[in-house]
Amino acid sequence: MACKPADKTNPNALTEPYQYSYERFGWKVEVPAGWELIEEQEVADRNERGEDVIEGVLEEDIVYDHLENLLNFRYDETTVFGSSAEPFLIEYEGEWEETNELLKEIFEMTYASEGLSTEISDNRTETIDGVDFMVYNIEVFEEGGDFVMQQEFYNAYINGYDFAVHLTYTNDVKGNEMRDIWMSSTFEIPVFKSIENLDSLETETDFSTAISNADEAFSNENYEVAKNWYQKALSLNLEETYPKDQITLCNEKLEESN
Repeated sequence: MACKPADKTNPNALTEPYQYSYERFGWKVEVPAGWELIEEQEVADRNERGEDVIEGVLEEDIVYDHLENLLNFRYDETTVFGSSAEPFLIEYEGEWEETNELLKEIFEMTYASEGLSTEISDNRTETIDGVDFMVYNIEVFEEGGDFVMQQEFYNAYINGYDFAVHLTYTNDVKGNEMRDIWMSSTFEIPVFKSIENLDSLETETDFSTAISNADEAFSNENYEVAKNWYQKALSLNLEETYPKDQITLCNEKLEESN
């Protein structure tokens, strides 16, 4: 981030382009001068407020312990870009798609609880530098029908993670500018090392992904998450002893913490 903000309308705006990168997805994008990077704590506080509202609507607790906030920036309070990544264990075919459909329903219920109506588009696929995203739009209106804001949601399942991006805006000009920034993204998705004695390339990649995610969670002392990923890896290759040993270690660590 630039050290000497000079934008007259926003003293925190970048004075030079900011190069963002995220290794897990090989994602790179440039945020131009004139836009403001949103600090992590502000993003966390905003997420917490949103969680409280959704929990009130659903009347149940929701857990985002392993959500990782990525790039967040804005032009002003009504033109905001957000992105995140979260581990997603797929237990059956179509589960990820079903979960995203459920999120649309939750958004609709949440806005309705605040007296707002919504128009939600059908899903469509958009490809950004070779990565396919499930995309939909939400338009939000006041009770009398006055326009409040437009939101665009982009989701992709990459290497065992749900990658989510959202654009919120009220002005089409700035909204288009923000979308152009996002669309200029480049991706170099990491390829995991080959594992012997697996039935197919697809299974091989899934196993490698699970082990990589498990090891990362274990090193961060997130033993419950690590255990889940090791169990996923073991289900893909029952002959491997490494995930079995790591599951035992996770159980020991979890018992020590109780």
